[in-house]
Amino acid sequence: MKPFSFFLLLSLLALIACNKEDDTPEPSPGNCIVQYTYNGVETTDVVIACTYLDGTLNVGATGVDDSQIQIDPITAPGTFSSLNNDPMVFVAIKLDDGTQVFGVDVTVKVEKLTATESSGTFSG
Repeated sequence: MKPFSFFLLLSLLALIACNKEDDTPEPSPGNCIVQYTYNGVETTDVVIACTYLDGTLNVGATGVDDSQIQIDPITAPGTFSSLNNDPMVFVAIKLDDGTQVFGVDVTVKVEKLTATESSGTFSG
């Protein structure tokens, strides 16, 4: 019984020694954020999933972040409406109470778009 106890203790120590906290750095405001006002409440969501790849701009991701703005395809700055299907414009925000709000009639104005940076505004 003693060897089993020692093995169990050794396994537990190895598990603790190998267990590490998530080393992924926290995103910082200014890197990838979505700011909005809904029913008079101003909110800033720091989002993790931000990409501009193969002509699709994603700022945030549903299921990962509390906000998401997606435009597909986009190749240059401009003003885009969700009422048009070309490009496809999708905006969703998750309120503090957990309610998910989707923009049906949303306008997104992309003022800057590069391979590493984008900025703009949305309303709707």
